[in-house]
Amino acid sequence: MWTRERLKMRGKAAFLSNYWRCVAAALLLAVFFAGAAGTARERSADIVTDHHVISLPGIVADRLRASDDGSSVHLLDGPDRDWSRVSDDGDAAPVPTLVLFALGTAGLVATVIVIIFVLGGLMISLLVGVFLIGPLEVGIRRFFLMNARAFAARDTSGSFLDDPAPVGLGELLRPYQYGWVDTALTLFRRDAYLVLWSLLFVIPGIVKSYSYRMVPYILAEWPDMDGSEAIELSMEMMDGRKLDTFILDLSFCLWGILSVMTGGLAHVFFVGPYRAATDAELYEVLRAQWMSEAHRDDWSL
Repeated sequence: MWTRERLKMRGKAAFLSNYWRCVAAALLLAVFFAGAAGTARERSADIVTDHHVISLPGIVADRLRASDDGSSVHLLDGPDRDWSRVSDDGDAAPVPTLVLFALGTAGLVATVIVIIFVLGGLMISLLVGVFLIGPLEVGIRRFFLMNARAFAARDTSGSFLDDPAPVGLGELLRPYQYGWVDTALTLFRRDAYLVLWSLLFVIPGIVKSYSYRMVPYILAEWPDMDGSEAIELSMEMMDGRKLDTFILDLSFCLWGILSVMTGGLAHVFFVGPYRAATDAELYEVLRAQWMSEAHRDDWSL
């Protein structure tokens, strides 16, 4: 049976054994997964601003300011032409109607263009999130997992010559080299499930977030595993351990307060990598327990 104290002690030791690389990996985790949510909103705002700057009402305002006698204003007035009659059958067309028609048409076209660009921006943001940011999460988890195993090997090694080399940041790119698409789609499915569960008064979504917590670590070890199997395996590993894991998270509350008080510096240089390393240790323990309880020596379901 694992304890919070032991997990945190081993996580801290593994993190400190490869300090700067762990800091860099945890910083990537914080930057990408904290900033990804605002990408679509910021891009949409930029698009709307750009298109309203060049809209037609500005031209109409210039025409209105140019009229001193209060008479009707022609939207398409030219210096040498009389536009008082514009229809082919000789009937006079009221100039204000032309203005309103032109304004309505221009506004409709501008709205359609803005909607197309906004939807395009949202689609690009979704694709970037699914196929770039998602696998990066698995790469970061893989780095901390491999670092935990390297530390365990050094901890049990009786000889300095047997010590493995520190884990490099190249582990971050492994998901893009093996099973990239499968990994991205599995994480997208996990996130979609979490959104749907969160619609049920939030609490079910929180519970399911703990059920799916081990999915990135499973994909880090088995990138070709079917998405449904990875999610099912994570649920089995977390069965009966969600409350203990929740309490483990609560034990970092004071560290979170310290991070806020230091403007995030404590999180960057200590708390972030400390928590990520502890999560990797938790996965190692749950993995061993699951294999022992299932009487299996591999990951086949």
